[in-house]
Amino acid sequence: MSQDQHPRCPVETYLYKAELSRRCLFTEQILNEAKAVHEKLKTGDLKEPGTELDVNNINGTPVKLTVPNYNREEEQLWVRLVDYHEISEHFDHEGNLKAGTKETDLLPFKLETYSKSVHVPEDDCGTPNTGQPWGYWNYKWQSGQVDGKDWRLARQKDDTLARGFTRDLSEQQMKSVVESGAKWLKTRTHLIEVIKEHEEELKDIDQIVCFALGPITQKRARPFVQHLAVMTIQETLIELRGDRAPKVIFQDPLYCDNCERVLERELGFKDPIFTAGFGGFDALLEKNEANKEKTSLVVCIAPSAPVIQVVLDITSSYGGPAAMLCCEIRSEDNVTLSESRYKIADKATFNLLQYAGRCKKSPFGDGQIVAGMTVDEIDEAIVEIAEKAGMENTLLRAIKPLRDAGAGQDLIDKCQDLLSKRVGTKFPDLMAYVKDSGGPS
Repeated sequence: MSQDQHPRCPVETYLYKAELSRRCLFTEQILNEAKAVHEKLKTGDLKEPGTELDVNNINGTPVKLTVPNYNREEEQLWVRLVDYHEISEHFDHEGNLKAGTKETDLLPFKLETYSKSVHVPEDDCGTPNTGQPWGYWNYKWQSGQVDGKDWRLARQKDDTLARGFTRDLSEQQMKSVVESGAKWLKTRTHLIEVIKEHEEELKDIDQIVCFALGPITQKRARPFVQHLAVMTIQETLIELRGDRAPKVIFQDPLYCDNCERVLERELGFKDPIFTAGFGGFDALLEKNEANKEKTSLVVCIAPSAPVIQVVLDITSSYGGPAAMLCCEIRSEDNVTLSESRYKIADKATFNLLQYAGRCKKSPFGDGQIVAGMTVDEIDEAIVEIAEKAGMENTLLRAIKPLRDAGAGQDLIDKCQDLLSKRVGTKFPDLMAYVKDSGGPS
């Protein structure tokens, strides 16, 4: 696709001059600077509010990165990468800086906070008195069987409510649990079929590099099941090749030491690498013994950061990874709509669209299997309900806004049903992208 053919979206008319001149926003140098800031956070050198650090913005101009005010008891600092579209907001349609734009507005990364309650090891991935769900979820994923029990919030023998195993289920509850096991197995089978469909292109994969699968938690199966899917991908590749296992790298800012121990023990990966920093990006920049880029399969599911933008920028010299399993790369449809309607971290850029154009594609997801409709269809239906309640272009994630808007009970019930279906999905409308060449070009 030539640059003239690039389907421009209104929000990315400029997408900052670097992209139009074919210079990537996310360079190895910028990632190294962001990584250095992350390392200072780990060592505690950047914990005092007001502390300043010398960094460069997208134009190479030296600026000060300042630690914001935050509650150290309840909040944690992290390095958030800024995407093309956020940068583009500071330029007009002619490519000139808007009045009032500061040099710090052009930083490719920022220091922000998140609540420590997002992942609490003793509550999420620790060892409760009621047991652990990891082996059960693994067995359910592999076999589709549930052994007459379920892991859920239930009343325990001491009359307290806690998550644990229970066999005290109604006939309808047990039917639902048994059906869920069959759906997990069907999803696993579908994933294997997608990998085998591209056997020739994937036979030389050196490494599986995973982003944003999340820290594991006993409160919901989704993060753990997504890690199980990576295990299935590795097992399928070994079966197809009959030799060494591709290395597996996991990158997520919220991994804790216990997450890593549980995943390594329960999933049986050989020498997996877990990183809360930038290790996944580093792996994509590594060379093999022949001094060529390693052949990588990237797995990234619904990230809250522009991960795929980074991946395809830093691998642009060789046309991107051999394959990716990620949210569908769209040209114009979603990025032209209200941000309240579609929350998309990896919006379309030139490199994303070019990569998608040179790849074979196979859809993968469990929406149809679990809910009888795709996640996109679920979201569209939720938006329609919100519009009927006078909330234009709003993708609801809870019922309260509907009630606050005075919606009728019929709309509330329909929305609740759709939200329940959405929560039940583990793999929202993904696409497998596989380069025809099967490796670096």
